[in-house]
Amino acid sequence: MFPRACLGLLLLLSPYVWSQVDTNATEAATNPGYDVPMRTPPPVSGEAYPIAFASETESNNLRAGLTMSTAYSNNVLGGANPVSSMSYSIWPTLALDADTTRLHWVLNYSPGFTFYQSVSARNQSDQILAADFQYRLSPHLTASLRDSFQKTSNPFNQPNPLSATPVSGSAPAPTAAVIAPAADQIQNVANAQLTYQFSANGMAGVGGTFTNLNYPNPAEAPGLYDSSSKGGSAFYSRRLLEKYDVGVSYQYMDTLAYQAGGHSNTQTHTQIQTIFLFFTAYLKPTLSLSLSGGPQH
Repeated sequence: MFPRACLGLLLLLSPYVWSQVDTNATEAATNPGYDVPMRTPPPVSGEAYPIAFASETESNNLRAGLTMSTAYSNNVLGGANPVSSMSYSIWPTLALDADTTRLHWVLNYSPGFTFYQSVSARNQSDQILAADFQYRLSPHLTASLRDSFQKTSNPFNQPNPLSATPVSGSAPAPTAAVIAPAADQIQNVANAQLTYQFSANGMAGVGGTFTNLNYPNPAEAPGLYDSSSKGGSAFYSRRLLEKYDVGVSYQYMDTLAYQAGGHSNTQTHTQIQTIFLFFTAYLKPTLSLSLSGGPQH
């Protein structure tokens, strides 16, 4: 029954798909500007600004690297009796970037190993895995899915220091205000977005975000809470003179913070709603400026 149902669905959709191709061809003939895809403005793209040079962003390749670093802490245990120690980290990195006519995906994996000179009990093995998929459902409809998983013992000691503090044009989501520099933490961030260019200079989109933060060993991070959040967003953008984007966005975030093994009275529930206007100017192909502002409740 399932193959028959799939075949029937394809037959039902085939006239629509055929007419959609013809419509796009007609639009291309009457409005050539419609064939130039709009860039999703940074304030609502859900991505961090790129930190690689243009020559490093080529697709269809396999990249490998090795990062070694060292750090010093005068209170590695974070207790009343300070214990100082040097730490040494090694991070092999492997990245696969593939691009086809419709699909572009990037997969990054970086295991890490950290050794403490004076406190060997804090030696850790870390894991970072990130995936980014972008699929063009039609010439003007694009779906994006991103997921990042991190198991780390030191947020200040990463294979790429800039990856720990990405610069994003979007309104910031709630994050931990206190960082435990030498405590195991597991974090997963996933977001999905659907963008549609409905005219030569108009774009709209919707998206969803899910995050989880967990401290496997609460004794290493006293007073810090685990948390989980989910939210959604929608935006409208207009392109002006092919160099400027103006628009408006709405974001909703629901966050629950809780103590591991604690009772219900140790939970904190927060709901955040944000509406902001944004403006982006593309000064050069590799340089843009974004401004955004609005109320948050």
